[in-house]
Amino acid sequence: MLCKTMRSCLPFVYAIFAVLPAHAAETTDQIPFFAVTRMSKPPTIDGTIDPIEWREAMAVGGVADQSTDMSKPLLPRPTTFYLGWDPDHLYFAARTYIRPGAKPTVPAGRSQGLAYVWDAGLELNWQPLGANVPAGNKDNAYKWFLNALGFIGDTSRLALGQQFKSWNPQFVIEASLSEPGSAPDGGRWWQVEMRSTPEDFELSGPHRAGDQWRMMLGINHFPAWMQARIPCRGPYLDPYGYNVMTLVEDAAAVQMTMDDLHNLATDGTAALTVQAFNPTAETIDLSVAVNIADIVERTETLAVAPGASAQFHLDKKLPETITAGQASVAVSQGEQQLFYYTVPFEVGAYAFLMSPTAPPDTTNFAFETRFNPVRSWLLVKGDTYYLEGEREARALQYRVLAADKTEPVAEGRITQIAAYYLQDVVQLPPLDPGTYRVEASMELADGQILGPMTGSFAKKDEAAEYAHWWDTEHGDVERIIPPYTPLSLNGSTVGSLGRQYRLNALGLPDEIIARDGAVSARPARVVVVRDGTEHAIDLRTPQFTETTDWRIRFTGTAQGAGLKFSATGWVEQDGLVYVDLSYESASSEPVRIDALRLEYPLAAADAEGLLCIGPGNNYSSRTTMLLPPDQQGPLWSTLDTGINGSGMTVGSFYPTVWIGSERRGFLWWADNDRGWIQDNAVPAHEVVRRDDAVVLINHIVAGPAELSARRTLSLSYIATPFKPMVKGWRMSQSTEDGTFHQPFRNVRTDSKTGHKVFQNPGGGLLHVNWIHPESRYPEEWETLWHQQRTEGFAGWPAADSTAHHQQWRDPYAARAFGFTHMSFQVYGYGRKTLEDHLYDYFGAEWEPDTWHDTYTDYAMYLFDAAFNRGGVRSTYWDLTFPILFNDPLSGLAYRLPDGRVQSGYHGWNLRRFNMRLYAMQADAGLFPGANGFHSTNAYVPVAMPWVDAVLDGERNWDLESTPLDWVDNMPIDRMRSMSIPHSWGVAICWMANMDTEDADARDRAKRVQAQWVWMHDSWRNPYIPQLPIMPEPVLDWGVNDEASVYHPYWRNPFATTADEDVLISLWQLPGRAMLGVFNYSKNETKDLTIDVNLAGLGLDPDQLYGRLLWADEDSNIAIEVEEEALHVRGLPGHRLALIGLAAPAASERARAALALPAQLSGALPPSLADFGLLDPATEHFAPGQAPAVRSDNGAVDVAMWKLPDRVLLAVENTDRTHAQDATIAVDLDALGLTPQLPWQEFVGVRDLWQTDDQAPPAALDYHNRTLAVEGLAPQAVRLISIRRY
Repeated sequence: MLCKTMRSCLPFVYAIFAVLPAHAAETTDQIPFFAVTRMSKPPTIDGTIDPIEWREAMAVGGVADQSTDMSKPLLPRPTTFYLGWDPDHLYFAARTYIRPGAKPTVPAGRSQGLAYVWDAGLELNWQPLGANVPAGNKDNAYKWFLNALGFIGDTSRLALGQQFKSWNPQFVIEASLSEPGSAPDGGRWWQVEMRSTPEDFELSGPHRAGDQWRMMLGINHFPAWMQARIPCRGPYLDPYGYNVMTLVEDAAAVQMTMDDLHNLATDGTAALTVQAFNPTAETIDLSVAVNIADIVERTETLAVAPGASAQFHLDKKLPETITAGQASVAVSQGEQQLFYYTVPFEVGAYAFLMSPTAPPDTTNFAFETRFNPVRSWLLVKGDTYYLEGEREARALQYRVLAADKTEPVAEGRITQIAAYYLQDVVQLPPLDPGTYRVEASMELADGQILGPMTGSFAKKDEAAEYAHWWDTEHGDVERIIPPYTPLSLNGSTVGSLGRQYRLNALGLPDEIIARDGAVSARPARVVVVRDGTEHAIDLRTPQFTETTDWRIRFTGTAQGAGLKFSATGWVEQDGLVYVDLSYESASSEPVRIDALRLEYPLAAADAEGLLCIGPGNNYSSRTTMLLPPDQQGPLWSTLDTGINGSGMTVGSFYPTVWIGSERRGFLWWADNDRGWIQDNAVPAHEVVRRDDAVVLINHIVAGPAELSARRTLSLSYIATPFKPMVKGWRMSQSTEDGTFHQPFRNVRTDSKTGHKVFQNPGGGLLHVNWIHPESRYPEEWETLWHQQRTEGFAGWPAADSTAHHQQWRDPYAARAFGFTHMSFQVYGYGRKTLEDHLYDYFGAEWEPDTWHDTYTDYAMYLFDAAFNRGGVRSTYWDLTFPILFNDPLSGLAYRLPDGRVQSGYHGWNLRRFNMRLYAMQADAGLFPGANGFHSTNAYVPVAMPWVDAVLDGERNWDLESTPLDWVDNMPIDRMRSMSIPHSWGVAICWMANMDTEDADARDRAKRVQAQWVWMHDSWRNPYIPQLPIMPEPVLDWGVNDEASVYHPYWRNPFATTADEDVLISLWQLPGRAMLGVFNYSKNETKDLTIDVNLAGLGLDPDQLYGRLLWADEDSNIAIEVEEEALHVRGLPGHRLALIGLAAPAASERARAALALPAQLSGALPPSLADFGLLDPATEHFAPGQAPAVRSDNGAVDVAMWKLPDRVLLAVENTDRTHAQDATIAVDLDALGLTPQLPWQEFVGVRDLWQTDDQAPPAALDYHNRTLAVEGLAPQAVRLISIRRY
């Protein structure tokens, strides 16, 4: 432990450096930690790390490839971090080695706020732990990127596993590149300096000695992809295993650097410098001890005079036999350590990071040209960032010529520089098929001309060359697609599957009703502010221009406040309303307005949760919150979610906001803010409470603006849930990645070369995304599809065989693996085909996975074969996130007036693609359950009407370092506002990567996860193998039945308890109920009483009985039913008890007891009650009278209890002396046990009771309609259930 102030820890400091031999190179469990010294004089923040200015700071060098367990080795590139403090500031600096001729790459963050993981730079995560942390911020950590240009981005406040990007620090930062030759071997240093205040980290007072921080000091790339950091434990969002930094004063400032290019990672040289500066008035004795693989041992004492520095330098090459080991540095005073560093090393590891760089060509420049053949757009782009020295660019001149022509088809001069680019997207005239070349020269400020640079592109006659898929009609959506029903139109009201929209002239909602309840509170408004006065535009009724069962089109106009408005749009069959809304001056003269906004007043009764999602994928910028019910005025805005997190160049636009509950809600989506006028100080979206309404506001024009031309924006909205949950969804609707590689990839050899198709000459795996068999030759695909469907390949069964054997017993499993299932990434990770020439030609329109119409046409052509001839029954789409596209050539981004690019999303394209995929799957008889998304923390809700299940929860949790479990990291507001299946009409399933070597700890953690998601009605979770499906007693109780109604713990009128830490969800069924009782208090075991509204549940208190259907294996829970109260004892923290309640009539109990075999002695096993034996509709048939069953063994009798969807067979061996086997013919069709909904219903067989527990279980041969019962002991009885679930 560190001394609190270190004042009593001087003057003797002891340091140890040890290098362990290779056989002792296992990772240490000790996480590096450091004392950070107070600086008497602040350093100048100018981007140059002055050794004198920073000598009072702590410094640590030597980064390792990141790993959650500190197992990966030291990198060869010298990198050093510096930290110091005073009461009003933290001072931070870093530097890393840049090879001669190289320059850090910055593809993403060329504006403040846009730095991201793709940029060369730093990735930092700091958690303050000192006395100045406010009580409400105790769990907060702060993560951000700081790139090579000195820009920050993705600024995130982390709390209990959630990521909030509303943190907006005001750091002072300067970065620079030193002169060539200022670093070893002719290289230079990239340097950055930063100053922060306590306010930047939301602290309540000054820094003080003794304050501690957990810090991850990470560096990315420089130059190739690599995420490295000072060794620490845990993933990038979990600070519990990070380096602990303690602020100290009156102590020596210890700096350990590894700046030599001959080091442990390059050639096995132990090269480092330990330097100490003494800021005190007394001499400090510093003792350094060295141990290198037990071969070199050395001890040295340094006397550090007041105001002076002393060094210990080590430069010793290890023997060639030592190629790997563990290096450590510890600086101590007696038993008190001030500085501890440890890292594995491996000689020669990551040598590519130091490979030579070709010197820059000063006569050329970075140039890019690409052609979009669908739009006839040409990108012409020169990058001035890579110009050497002080050279400045003035213009980019270009010409476009046909290959055999001298007269250009287009030419121009670009003078606007934005984000270091001279670029434009040129609209070319219609081009004849052929080859074209582009020539470009860059004019510098001094008159010098660089270049010319050249590029070329081809133009084809696409309709002729690609006729087999061009404008394909596969996946036709011009019709009704299940589960949706025909739209209706009554006046201005459009009806869509349980929802009604009354529209105004601009397509905005006057009224929305969903599930027979109000979504809207009042009509939507368009409000213009002009000369300080608000004007609500008079919005009348639209004109409907086209009406079909699947789409209704409208148009309309309005006028007011000096503006005129027009709109066109449509309502889609799933209830989505799409609007193109234009506004402009009502006269021929420009008009100046103060602001323009759209308002959607929503009914407060269900405006409970709010979800806003932006970029960042698994680590998305998002808000998941419960709106404060009693607060008037502002409740939330996109500035709260985070302006930096939005990824916008200007403003805080986010593509989606949802407000609602599991009963009903309102979803808003737009791909971009084209047509808006944004301002960083005004949120794009805001939510306020006005009396009885919660109002969502789009701030379209955020501040004073002159409108001189028409502006058009696009938006959409839809009421939720999109659709009802399908019958049996809790057991049949889920999704998983089962086939990224085998059997569709990495099993076949090329028929022409004999080499494996799935290979990468550079190592690792190549394509994982193609929508066809594993062949590069389209002429082979049909044959291979047929083989995979009917024969199988490489040990994998045929798709038809898998479905034949599995579908009747588990329809989900029948299409979750093998040739029945295909996994893809919806974005990136390889092309969707091995026909690379298509991507080479259409790349600007297609890549990276835009899902524009032509791209979708081609995909539908491929999927037609997969579903209809290849035996594929389901698809899984990883990385289904709101993805930002910043390439204006894609049509998804656009250029701002200042030349910078404003990014946009592909949500509408993704929606259209999935709509067509859904239609194709429905045509192939695969609905429902054939399409799944994987969308951790970042759903694309506008596309979710056309998906059956969403997989959430992927994140790495280092159980060795974190005290948090799944419930801590997925709190109530996160679950309620985002991940309730009923909110969307889509099943939600879960995964998580629990990292630990303790298998029991992993199992416990996963079981806790399962119990928490069960509370939210998510039951089928393939990635929780400990509890992957609904437990059998719960299934038999009827929770998967169509009649099962979920009442969540926040809206459960039937079961309550006085203990606020206990949550109770309830599943209501005819004549019974199941309670999910969860202890939200993690560290306390609960005894509690639950008051049950039996009358509301229709249960007779005089006949009530309770049964513990399920509890975790390590719990000891007891229940007791007393009148209308249920007592639960011994409920552990973060654990669940599932309790069944029923009240069968006494007469039914008596009737059932009389019909039981004598061997049960009149006792009714719980499993038989679960089966439904006490249901008044149950029919009993004595032996020999049971319909539709027949035993082939005369000694074996069969009696039956029958309900419409199940039978219970009493199979008895009447032989008094011999055991018997029997094959019983069962006419499943006559008994109503054959699944009528083949992807939702299944047949289950279970032994519910038997005299001999050692007998093998009964086995149903579904296709031959026989039940095998073996090993029936003399006069033994077995009760066997066959049920259509």
